[in-house]
Amino acid sequence: MKALLSRFWPGSLTARLFVAVAITLLVTQSFNAFLLYRGQTEQRTAMLTNALTVRMVRGVDRLDNLERAGLDPAAPFAQRRRDGQRRGGLRREGRGQERQGQERRGPERRGRSGLDYDDNNPVGADWQRLADVESRLSSLLAGYNVIADQVIVARDPRPPILPLNRLTTSNDELADMMIIGAIKLQNGKWLSVRMPAPPGERGIRGWLIFQTITLYLILLGVIFYITRTLSRPLNRLNTAMGDFTNNQNIAHVPEKGPEDVAALTRNFNIMAERIGTMLDEKDIMLGAIGHDLKTPLSALRVRVESVKDDKLRSKMVASIEDLHQSLDEILLLARVGRGQEEAETVNIGALIDTIAEEFAQLDKPVALEAIPRIVGEVYVTWLRRAIRNLTSNAVRYGGGARISLTANSDDAANQIDGGTITIFVDDDGPGIAEQELDNIFTPFYRLEKSRNSQTGGAGLGLTLARAIAEKHGGNVTLHNRYDAAGDIMGLRAAFTFPRKQAP
Repeated sequence: MKALLSRFWPGSLTARLFVAVAITLLVTQSFNAFLLYRGQTEQRTAMLTNALTVRMVRGVDRLDNLERAGLDPAAPFAQRRRDGQRRGGLRREGRGQERQGQERRGPERRGRSGLDYDDNNPVGADWQRLADVESRLSSLLAGYNVIADQVIVARDPRPPILPLNRLTTSNDELADMMIIGAIKLQNGKWLSVRMPAPPGERGIRGWLIFQTITLYLILLGVIFYITRTLSRPLNRLNTAMGDFTNNQNIAHVPEKGPEDVAALTRNFNIMAERIGTMLDEKDIMLGAIGHDLKTPLSALRVRVESVKDDKLRSKMVASIEDLHQSLDEILLLARVGRGQEEAETVNIGALIDTIAEEFAQLDKPVALEAIPRIVGEVYVTWLRRAIRNLTSNAVRYGGGARISLTANSDDAANQIDGGTITIFVDDDGPGIAEQELDNIFTPFYRLEKSRNSQTGGAGLGLTLARAIAEKHGGNVTLHNRYDAAGDIMGLRAAFTFPRKQAP
């Protein structure tokens, strides 16, 4: 699970902050929308329950008044149904003016209220019932001393009679428009109320969705602006730090952005300026040391030639040459990344071929395997020095070297950017103990057991090669090669760096 999250989780600070805030807003807005929807639903249920309660209580009161007057309670309701079908109201003629006015007012009022009184249950068996409304209606009716053996509230699928303020309702919403509530009285008859429902859930859901999305987009826009304002100075600072790390180029970063970020940038500029000054002083000091040491070494080399003892003279010359080589490696190691050399796009295979030819001219056992044409952007002088050091070590300690070149692309000749390039230098020597493979890159570190510790330089060749690889954005690694029996059959040095070409 953790690996899956790390795979899809963004890496940059801006993206992580934006995604985290976006997810948080989505969760909170969804929860808020749920609460609003629940509140609206509760309010709608309360409105519907109260309306049904009022109309049913009034209907029960009318039935009680008719019974006390000695009239048949079912007659006015049946007459209201017949007259409602004929002309929407009761209009009887031939009766007294007072009775006619009373009958006209009563049924018309009941027609508008949708009351009905019948022997049969008016709710169909397959109609959608509203259990929450039924429960609340039972409680409210009990509070008004209305005793009902059964309470039913359901959606009425029959064609509705819409109020004037809802005549523009679409046909898709008609199924939600009418509600029928029915109670079974103690006498076994059913009193029912048919009425328009409050505004449906569709309108509530649509408004909540629109409100949630609108607020979500507005907040995301604000967060995006804040993250961009925060990330731009950080990106500039990161670019400057990367340029300083790779090329030791000192660049002044504009001190913009929030106060904390501006203070961080200001401190970076101060630190970079001080480091740049120290590096410049170091270069001047190394140049002076190199000049002051090489001059007397050269003079000493000339004087050694006057020594008559050939054996003694050879030893003295070898010692002076070792000092020269050690001094050159120390100066080169100190200057890696500080030189003004520009990267060049070259045929790396041809470059390796020239290095192998140099060793062949010195009668060194260096073999060159099939080298493909691979073009890449490199620091030519530095790369040549690193490959020479690796090859020299293979010849000195392994008895010979085999150089090969690969790229992780099927079309090595045409693939310009992307992937990596690896230069392998193999030997057939005794290898290196596994626990020493990392220690061997330490400056001035020399092996005591697995390699001949009595010969060699100052222990800076591999250190310099790794520094050059890091200058190219890559690395140098050492691996023992094993045969089928599991015995060490040699050492492999791999110089790997990213593949790219200058525009």
